[in-house]
Amino acid sequence: MADSFTRWFPAVNHVPSPKRRLICFAGSGSREQVFTGKVRSTGEPPRPNRLMQWAERADVEILAVELPGRAKRHREPFAESLREVAEALVPLLRERISDPNVPYSVVGHSMGCWAGYEFLALVQNLGLPPPTIFCVACFPPPSIPMGERSWQPNKDLEKEAFQAECREWDVNPSVFRAGIWEAFEPLLRADFQLFDTYERLGELAPLRCPVAGFAARDDRRVSEDSMRKWESLSSAFEMAAYVEGHHLFIYDDAAKQRWFDDLVNIITAKAGRPVADSASEGAAGAYGAAS
Repeated sequence: MADSFTRWFPAVNHVPSPKRRLICFAGSGSREQVFTGKVRSTGEPPRPNRLMQWAERADVEILAVELPGRAKRHREPFAESLREVAEALVPLLRERISDPNVPYSVVGHSMGCWAGYEFLALVQNLGLPPPTIFCVACFPPPSIPMGERSWQPNKDLEKEAFQAECREWDVNPSVFRAGIWEAFEPLLRADFQLFDTYERLGELAPLRCPVAGFAARDDRRVSEDSMRKWESLSSAFEMAAYVEGHHLFIYDDAAKQRWFDDLVNIITAKAGRPVADSASEGAAGAYGAAS
């Protein structure tokens, strides 16, 4: 069990007595590092990001998920479904999320929103405690019908067509260079397949927790209107804030830092803590500001 936990959560900030926990799901082609890694500013050395700085000050355990097929897990086969991911994670986290003294929250970016939903749907089916809030960024709800999805399934796309699809998701142009694309293509195709083929049988269960949505202003694939459809899966849904940037804003350190500020504000507010506990004095505090 310990080895499995380390594979799925390779960068846990071990907090002896955490006051809360945050479970993070990254998007397609991404690693857990988008949540735990250091940031860079021109002329400055790398430094901890604001999410991790807040975690250190507020005794928050960050549990960022590393999917198979990348980094130290590169020799493992890719996940074949998001349900498979959820079923692997719940046993590893069951004791942590059942701790009545330590509330937890969940955050997902892009495909990570659907991975987070699958995780929480299984948690709910098992009668385990719900999170204080589920934060979703830049992906519509999994209840969206196949015919209304704003992307092309990648399975039958040739190289050039698949690259064009990736560009619509704002994948970094450097990925398409010879020698780099060959390494990234299998990972991207496998991850895209997780949401391309996602279709749960029967009606999706509404979540028994608040859901906060984030829309990126320049996102070409996921609109604010599509984000608002998360209200079909939560009676306590609110658009939390806009994010400056495109779909993959999470690779822009400045935009990511501002988003982390908003996340901290929302998580602390929902956990009954004052917003002043947020990661920095410049926290945006935009919860409820989007309209």
